[in-house]
Amino acid sequence: MQPIGTDSQQSMIVLDRVRKQYADGTVAVEELSLEVAAGQIAVLVGPSGCGKTTTMRMVNRLVEPTSGRIFLDGDDISKVDRVALRRRMGYVIQQVGLFPHQTVAANVATVPQLLGWDKRRTRQRVAELLELVGLDPGRHAKRYPHELSGGQRQRVGVARALAADPPVLLMDEPFGAVDPVARDRLQAEFLRLQQQVRKTIVFVTHDIDEAIRLGDRIAVMREGGHLEQYADPKTLLSEPATPFVADFVGADRTLRRLAVLTVDPALLVRWPVVTPGVALPEAVAAMDAAESAWAVVTDASGVRGWLGRDVAGSTSSGDAGSAAVPAAVVPLDASLEQALAALLGTGGPGVVVVGPEGYAGVLTESAVLTGARR
Repeated sequence: MQPIGTDSQQSMIVLDRVRKQYADGTVAVEELSLEVAAGQIAVLVGPSGCGKTTTMRMVNRLVEPTSGRIFLDGDDISKVDRVALRRRMGYVIQQVGLFPHQTVAANVATVPQLLGWDKRRTRQRVAELLELVGLDPGRHAKRYPHELSGGQRQRVGVARALAADPPVLLMDEPFGAVDPVARDRLQAEFLRLQQQVRKTIVFVTHDIDEAIRLGDRIAVMREGGHLEQYADPKTLLSEPATPFVADFVGADRTLRRLAVLTVDPALLVRWPVVTPGVALPEAVAAMDAAESAWAVVTDASGVRGWLGRDVAGSTSSGDAGSAAVPAAVVPLDASLEQALAALLGTGGPGVVVVGPEGYAGVLTESAVLTGARR
């Protein structure tokens, strides 16, 4: 069986001055040009009526463009058989569209059966995909859609779209019909899944926060199918290209940037490190030598906590381990949003940052603010 998500299965999508005008004169998409790099997630976002879904449906020829061209791996899709084209693409919609009279396994097996796969290969593929999307084949394969939660049905829809290992996924507001908690979990699961399968994905949403969380690049569109900006999340939030984009991403875009900015090692301070068994006077001496009001208590198992000079200096007995208080700890590749959440959750003087080699430094409250403003 072809391995899931190999580089050979990735495809680039190019839209070249694509336009869609309907018979009544309505222009849904106007001279749209953009590229979706192989293995990346491109999110189309904008208000209702901006042409997001129409654009996506032109990619698999559910809608034919009035003018312009669309290329998949260099092939002009207008010259490719529609059925053959769609077999190169998985399609996931908000309402999922599972067949209610078929089991989960049968739904996932739809495309492999159309392709003439034998039963053994199909069963293996179904089990593999259910596990991939976080569903136990033993528990869920024989269930029917009405026996599943909304989030579970959405996972089955994703599994079905991946069944023939297509290089491209088209996803039209796939998580819009589930509750906020399930949506958050599905987004996290989707990012985990993409790390494994590395598909080229066109993802439609009206939610800018979802776009920022999921997209490698984001296309902001306005009414009439006009592309206002196509950029990575950091650029979109830091440098909105037009007043429309600035208004759409919101006045609180600085806060949104926290989700896409990672901890900057240059902002870390190196407070002294002491072991739990160090006597408090010795810990105070280490802080004095470093001109620091705090020390980080660590041992072989990792960070044990904080030690403040005011606490350590108030007594001459005891050791650093007994006087330490819990510290917030984040990895070096954490987002500033994660760092801020950890900081607010513990109320400490900063966040201890750890890298592959252990303690990397401390991100203070002021450093978080400095990072957000950059």
